[in-house]
Amino acid sequence: MYTTPSLDPSDTNDIYKYVMELIPQTDDLQVFLQKVYFRFNMPIIVTDIAFRLIAYGGPYPCPDSFWQTIIESGAAKPETVMDIYLGENVTDKMSAAGRPIDVSWATCAEYPQTTSSIYVGNSIEGCCSVIYMEKNLLNFALELNAAVKTAVEIYLNGKMRKAPLGAPPDRLIAARLLLENTDAPIKLLTSTSFYKTVGLTPHYMVAAIRTDSISTGRLQNIVNSIKVRYPQMLYTNKSDDIYMFFQNISTIAFREQILSDIEMEAGEKATFVCGTSGIFNDLSLRSPYIEQAKLALEYGVRMKGKNSIFSYYDHFSEIVLQLGYENISAHNIILPEVQQLLDYDKDNSSNYYESLNCYLSERCDMTKAAAKLFLHRNSLMYRIKKCEEIMDVRLDDAKTFEKLYLCCTIREMKKQSFFQ
Repeated sequence: MYTTPSLDPSDTNDIYKYVMELIPQTDDLQVFLQKVYFRFNMPIIVTDIAFRLIAYGGPYPCPDSFWQTIIESGAAKPETVMDIYLGENVTDKMSAAGRPIDVSWATCAEYPQTTSSIYVGNSIEGCCSVIYMEKNLLNFALELNAAVKTAVEIYLNGKMRKAPLGAPPDRLIAARLLLENTDAPIKLLTSTSFYKTVGLTPHYMVAAIRTDSISTGRLQNIVNSIKVRYPQMLYTNKSDDIYMFFQNISTIAFREQILSDIEMEAGEKATFVCGTSGIFNDLSLRSPYIEQAKLALEYGVRMKGKNSIFSYYDHFSEIVLQLGYENISAHNIILPEVQQLLDYDKDNSSNYYESLNCYLSERCDMTKAAAKLFLHRNSLMYRIKKCEEIMDVRLDDAKTFEKLYLCCTIREMKKQSFFQ
């Protein structure tokens, strides 16, 4: 008999970690789901888009009568599909959400459960559901569903490629850890064959591509062509977008070469828009750079930029003004040049940032800024030159002034709550 899980609903920290570490231990999805069930005591079922059974982890008989029918016969009854799954719009709401949703209002109010779409490539190929029973365990079930959904997609993608355990699925685990679950600790990567074979080498960049309506095969061809040029590249599909993680970008010239190759490979096969992040070295801080690629991509789409690449920092002012700084992470409001100046002040007990901020707020009027700071004009002139040297910028460049002015203005507005 099935017993209600006795779990702390706030204890969601180890779900993703447990699920990811479990994948390399078995190439059998059925065994995988059963182990997850034994660990969390929540029944899990995976079906294809016609609600035919793919795998189940849980007690027998299953407490949900609909599920039990699928487990016994391999498929749901036609009336169940028409009246419940389709008739109550479960399928539509599941696919539109893009994440696990609660369907206790639909499939069976007697057995509250969550469900989510399973993607293979860019196509929805099935669904994954988790019974949670107690209302206070809903959030826990949503977290578990999200982790298992990721694992199932890894299994199914690997199966389609007829790959042995530890080959492409292992690469997919690395991609998911780096590009989808940005809270996953980096140490989880050390157990993957990708890490052991290839490793991860600073400097990093994220690029996100959206194409027009093309076939999955042509989309895969674009990715494969880029991957041939850059074998260390990892990628993952997020709905209709492809996110690519590049490493070892030691020079600006190499970055430009990567972007040129993306433009050439994608442009030959589709109409596309690409957004890119800045270059970074700390993988634990990758989340804001994934956001940068996403924001740059969405900006390019809004601007209807066909076959174009948009860099977050190149369009910093436009993106911030369009979205509003409240909708962008605090990390991405601070330009790297400004952060470099702040770090210099901290390391050298100086206050060049104060001089820069005043100079920018006075629209580069040296006399007014010097008076406001109680400095001699020549002293402020020296300080501004030093700021340019530290940040490696020219303040007489209109685009640079615009970005720095906006960044410093927002920082001054928000520093008490976000930037201290």
